[in-house]
Amino acid sequence: MKASALAMMLQDRYSVPKIIEIKHFVKLQKLLYYGFLTRNGCMKKYQEELDLWFKKNGWKYWSPLSILARLFEECGEFARVVNHLFGDKPKRSEEKEQELGEEMGDIIYTLICFANSQGIDLDSAIQGSIDKVIKRDKDRFTKS
Repeated sequence: MKASALAMMLQDRYSVPKIIEIKHFVKLQKLLYYGFLTRNGCMKKYQEELDLWFKKNGWKYWSPLSILARLFEECGEFARVVNHLFGDKPKRSEEKEQELGEEMGDIIYTLICFANSQGIDLDSAIQGSIDKVIKRDKDRFTKS
């Protein structure tokens, strides 16, 4: 992807100020492409922390179907908050406040449980997804 196209894509998608220099986008693209932003084991840290906590408490991970059901529950809660914040369905006054970040954290926690129960390295999984998207979509969002 050309640096200018990446800059325009990031500016449009993430409301990045137009004053940011193109050279910074080139650096970001190289970091993403070569995997320096994800290959530092940041998910591994959380996977190990959670696994240690489970072992310390003598807990076993739920079955894959039970974790999947939990994941759908958490995604539903996330969808509800998104709908309250950005959709046509306002939150009822008696409902407690919920935050997008908290709901996203619950989804990530549940995915970590699933990954740990199946021996999946989430750092490798996310890096594979990023590599796939970068290769597949390299010219997808260019402006003519």
